[in-house]
Amino acid sequence: MLLDNGVVVDQSEPVLKNENGAFRVLLIEDNSLDAELITRTLMQHGQNLSVDRVETLADALLAVECAEYQAVLSDLELPDSSGISTVKQLLACSPQVPVIVVTGHEDEKTAVEALKFGAQDYLYKGHEGVSSTIRSVRYAMERKRFCDQLVHMAHYDQLTGLANRSLFNERLKQSIERARRAGTKTGLLFIDVDQFKQINDAFGHEVGDELLKHVAERLLQFSRSTDVAARLSGDEFAVILESVHSDREAHLVAQRVVETFTQPFEIVGRDISCSVSVGVALVPDNASNAKELVRSADAAMYQVKRSGRNGVAMFDYSSYRSMQARMHLLEELRLAVEKKQFVIHFQPQIDLRTGQIWGLEALVRWQHPERGLVFPMEFIPLLEEEGRIVELGGWIIREVCRYQSMWRAEGLRDVRVAVNVSPKQLLSAEFMPHLKSAFLDYGVSAGELELEITEHLFAEETSLIRSRLTELRSQGVSVAIDDFGTGYSSLGYLRDFPIDVLKVDQSFVQRLCYQVRDAEIARAVISLGDILGLEVVAEGVEEESQLKFLKEAGCAVAQGFFFSEAKPEDAVYEWLLPGKKLWVDN
Repeated sequence: MLLDNGVVVDQSEPVLKNENGAFRVLLIEDNSLDAELITRTLMQHGQNLSVDRVETLADALLAVECAEYQAVLSDLELPDSSGISTVKQLLACSPQVPVIVVTGHEDEKTAVEALKFGAQDYLYKGHEGVSSTIRSVRYAMERKRFCDQLVHMAHYDQLTGLANRSLFNERLKQSIERARRAGTKTGLLFIDVDQFKQINDAFGHEVGDELLKHVAERLLQFSRSTDVAARLSGDEFAVILESVHSDREAHLVAQRVVETFTQPFEIVGRDISCSVSVGVALVPDNASNAKELVRSADAAMYQVKRSGRNGVAMFDYSSYRSMQARMHLLEELRLAVEKKQFVIHFQPQIDLRTGQIWGLEALVRWQHPERGLVFPMEFIPLLEEEGRIVELGGWIIREVCRYQSMWRAEGLRDVRVAVNVSPKQLLSAEFMPHLKSAFLDYGVSAGELELEITEHLFAEETSLIRSRLTELRSQGVSVAIDDFGTGYSSLGYLRDFPIDVLKVDQSFVQRLCYQVRDAEIARAVISLGDILGLEVVAEGVEEESQLKFLKEAGCAVAQGFFFSEAKPEDAVYEWLLPGKKLWVDN
C-alpha cells in the first residue's frame, strides 16, 4: 500500500519503509529499559528506519519543530508532563504527525481518553510484539492520513484547492484579531469573474471548471505567503490581505489582480479571455468585524459591476447605502410579483380629427402596501436587470386582455390597447405561446393589441427581432416604436421591419413651442410617418399650444395630461361609451 506521505506498507508482512528517505520515529520515554525494547522492536522490520529518543516533553517539542517525523511514540508519564496534557501539547506543536501512546495497564483509561483528543493508537508496555508494534504505527499513520483528508475536504475547495468559505471565515477572524493587536489593518478583496455564466454556457461546464482552476492559480501567484486566497462560491473568490498599512496599499494589490487577467487562459486548445471585478474593504476603516468586512467588500465589488465591470472599487459608505436600498427594493419587488401587487392604469389616445378615443395605453403601477402607487420608472429597470420583467410583462398582457373581454361584455366599443414590451420579454421563448394563450382564453382578437417597443431593441440580434416582429404581423398584432428619435434611430429599421406606429417622444413635444430644433424634429417625424404610411402618436401633450402645433403639422393622434392622466380601469367605461368625445376642437 502506497500512502500519500510516501510510506510503503506490505500488508502481508508488517514493514515500515519510506521511499523518500529514512523513516524517522520519535520516541518519548524516560525509562531506558522500555525505550530499548521499543527501539529494538521497531528496528527489526524497518528499512532505513531511525529512532530518535528523548526523555522529556520539552525536548520532544523541540525535536518535532526541528525535524520531520513519520510517527511519535510517547509515554504518558514524563518528568515534565503527565496524562492527557502530554498528547494535547504534542498535537498542538505538530498536528500533522500521528501520535501513539505507550502506557501500562494501569493507565489504560487515560490512554483511551487520549484517543478522543487526537492520539491515533496506544500500546501496552512490556507487550510490544514486533507485528503489533509495526501494525500500530502503520494503522496510526493510515488513520491520521484519513483524518487529514477529511479535515482538508472540510476546509478546502475541491475544485480549485483554495480555502473554502468555512476556512475563509475562520482565517478572516484570526487576521482581524492579529491586526488589532499589531495596530495594522486587515484588507479584503472580493473578486467576481465577469460574465462567467456566459462563458460557461458558451463553452460548457468542463471549460468553466478549468477556467475557475486557472483563476485560482493566478490568485495564488500574486498572493503573499501570509495572505489567504479562497473560493467562496461559484465564480466568487476572496483574498485576505494580512497586515495592510493603508487603503492605497490594498488598492494597488487589487489593481494587480485586475491586470493579472489581461492575458487569456489557454484551455482545451483555445484562448479564453475573462476579466474580474474587485471590491476592496478594510478593518477598521470600513468595518469592525469579519461579517461587516465581507459585506463592505461585496458592496464595493457590486459598484464595479454597475460601472461596467473589469475594475477596482474601494468601499464607499454612500454607495453601500444605495446598494442596501436597491437590495431592499428588489426584495420588495420579488414579493410584489408573487403577490400580484400591480395594477393597470390607462391613458387615452385621442383622434384629433374626431375628438374620440383612438386607443388606450396600458401603464403598470405598483400598489405598494405602505408607499401607495409607485410609478414604473422606479421599478421596471430593476426588474429588467434581475430577469423578472418577463413574468410581470406576461401578467400585464393577460390583464389587458381580461379587461378588453369585460368591456365587450358591457357593450362598450372595441378599442386597441398599447402595451409596453421589454426586449427580454419580446425575445423570450415563451412570449408568443403566452400571447396566443391570452388571446384564446379571453376571446380577444390580435388586432385589439398593440405592442410598444423602444429603439434600443434594434441594437440586439436583428435576425431574431425580424423573425419575431414578422410573426406578430402575421398574427395581426400591430407594433409601435415608443420614444422615437431618442435611441437607436435609423431609417433602416423602418424600412426593414414591420412597424405600424411611431410615437413622438414627449421630450420633443413639450419643448416644440420653445425650441426650434425640437419643433422641426417633431414635424419631421410626423412627415416621415405620413410618407411611410405609419400612424404617428404624439406623447406628453400638456398645453393647448402644443396641440395646435401638432394639428397644423398633420399629427392625427395625441395623448397626455391635456386630455387625461392615466386612470384606473373604472374610468375607461365612460371613455368607451358610443359617440363619447374626450376633446372638442375650439
